[in-house]
Amino acid sequence: MEKEKVVVDHYRVLGLPSGEEGSKLDKKQIKEAFRARILQLQVNDPYAEVKFQRLKSSYATILKVPKARKQFDDSFPRGLVLTKNQENILFGLGFLIFVAAPEAFPAAARTKLGGSTIEPCSNSDSCNALLGYKVYTELKVSEVASLFQVDPIAILTANAIDISYPDVENHILPSQLFLKIPIICSCVDGIRKSISTHYKTRPSDTLASIADSVYSGLVSADQIREANTISDPSVLDVGQTLVVPLPCTCYNGTDNLLPAIYLSYVVTPDDTLAGIAARYSTTLTDLMNVNAMGSSSIKAADILAIPLPACASNFPSYASDYGLIVPNGSYAITASHCLQCSCGPGSLNLYCEPASLAVSCSSMQFLATMVVL
Repeated sequence: MEKEKVVVDHYRVLGLPSGEEGSKLDKKQIKEAFRARILQLQVNDPYAEVKFQRLKSSYATILKVPKARKQFDDSFPRGLVLTKNQENILFGLGFLIFVAAPEAFPAAARTKLGGSTIEPCSNSDSCNALLGYKVYTELKVSEVASLFQVDPIAILTANAIDISYPDVENHILPSQLFLKIPIICSCVDGIRKSISTHYKTRPSDTLASIADSVYSGLVSADQIREANTISDPSVLDVGQTLVVPLPCTCYNGTDNLLPAIYLSYVVTPDDTLAGIAARYSTTLTDLMNVNAMGSSSIKAADILAIPLPACASNFPSYASDYGLIVPNGSYAITASHCLQCSCGPGSLNLYCEPASLAVSCSSMQFLATMVVL
């Protein structure tokens, strides 16, 4: 006897009408339904990650892709129908019945993201965030900056490295050095992530080596494959440009109502949650709350969101550097490289002074004061 298939109704997964009615929905309606489902997820729900992966699979792999959606519409088995009550029960338990072949459910939804902290979002705003990155081989500062498409000076300042040395962008960084990489965290398809990083493949590259080595586990091979719609991951063209989706969180730039910037940190085999909390001057409880953890147990390759105390600026909304936030123990170059603003250590008051990089800067007067730089 032929084994019965487990199938998925991707429209019902997103809470949409099924069958012919579902096939008539436009892209905007489907995207809004996906976002609405994401926002229903509860951070203290032990199945939240599973639900998110399954929602994302139905949306990003099937309903968002015209060819895949048409194929699903044409092959949908009309004999299987869930009542609304059955659907709600299954969604509540975190086990959704799918109407699709097994290959339609990407491996990415079952692996790397399961150990990441996911922040749902519903608008187009962005924030400053940090990535915890371990240099995989000797690289110049400019080479690391190129990997993430960020300013080399921003990497140096985020790590409190003196930028006054000549030719500092070509300084060679040792292998295994841990760096904080400043990025912009956006809202994409209902969740926070950074999608501004692109990587050009080299002859010896595989998706696994790019993910695990070049980007030190901040992304999985399956996530790269999905982001670039790669059907055969064993075939990569040399010089091919890949989008590298990277994890990040915003949480309104606060932690316990105080200014904070969030670091995406890849857990190592020797890490404990208590040790990470001590290293970043926070508490075990705070890390568990931020990452919606039911216990302090962690495993290697998990990605945690770590709140770092920060100094927030009060620049007016019309300023190009409006919303500047500087992690404690570091500094930032702002105002077109004319100002250096430092935060701490030991203080959350932002201190600004003329930058050592300044070459040609206009005089600046502080608002409502007689102080001029």
